[in-house]
Amino acid sequence: MEKQKSHYVTDWLDKRAKLTPNRVALVDTVSGSTLTFAEWNARANRTAHFLKSLGVEKYDRVSVYASNCAEHLDLLFACGKIGAILHNLNWRLTVHELRGILAGAAPKVLVYSQEWSAQVNALRPGLSSTQLVALGKPAEARDKRFSQRDRFPDTLQPCRDLHPDDPWGIYYTGGTTGLPKGAVLTHGNMTWNSVNTITSWGLTAEDSAPLQ
Repeated sequence: MEKQKSHYVTDWLDKRAKLTPNRVALVDTVSGSTLTFAEWNARANRTAHFLKSLGVEKYDRVSVYASNCAEHLDLLFACGKIGAILHNLNWRLTVHELRGILAGAAPKVLVYSQEWSAQVNALRPGLSSTQLVALGKPAEARDKRFSQRDRFPDTLQPCRDLHPDDPWGIYYTGGTTGLPKGAVLTHGNMTWNSVNTITSWGLTAEDSAPLQ
């Protein structure tokens, strides 16, 4: 008998927010703040609405040029919720390397943190079709502020038109033998990698993991 392929993609964060809304999901060791699954899901939903207000649709790339922060994870799940593709930019790369990566990805939106404003300004001439969004103080007045997401609803209708083979993120190689190359990870890749990690490491709900 031929096996039936599943075409159902679940919203991990929304499901966990329903199952254990008050369980701590994230701890910011810099600020000391915590987020429950319900709070995190609400942030991701508002972020998804914000991205849609900027014209982001399914398969559009959302570039993130930022140091480690909870907002980066909000963007990851926001993209997953609406079928957009998170396009990670390594802040260790040079402007020259990033220029080529951005030209190839043609992102609809680029979200950047304040410490990389100078590099963003150097990249700006090649981003005429990209909406820039600042996590902190904008490098230019025309850039949007990420905090504008707080104006949007914290609930979101699920995207039904998602399949396991749809791309969720683009991650780049180290480029040790040439320019960095983008590896596309699908919703299915992410799901089964998570299942493999949980089972092989014996993770439980009581475990925590540092993110860097």
